Amino acid sequence: MCSFSGLEFDKLKDGAHLDLVGSYKPSMRECDDEAIRRGRVFVDNEVAKVEAGELVGAFERGVIKEDEVEGDLAELIKGVKSGRKDGNEITVFVSVGSAVVDLLSAQLAYETITAKP
Repeated sequence: MCSFSGLEFDKLKDGAHLDLVGSYKPSMRECDDEAIRRGRVFVDNEVAKVEAGELVGAFERGVIKEDEVEGDLAELIKGVKSGRKDGNEITVFVSVGSAVVDLLSAQLAYETITAKP
């Protein structure tokens, strides 16, 4: 069972964007079902569909179907999928992270710290 104490959809303004990056387990949530139902949802990678609590729970409760997730980060970057369609649309980005991104971030931090002035 997942308890919820996160963001509620009725608190969002038109055109808002949600970055949900903290719920890396199915039992965790950062927003309510309505934000997932009414937002245009993207993921960092396909793993988010089976690990992020917002999505796992939404699929189980019939809030949205897995194929209603608009796309992933690679598709957005490559232009395969478009981002926001208009200024009023609410977009949602769900990220569970990846080891590659963590490694690259650590490398960048190390290079920045050890760079000679």
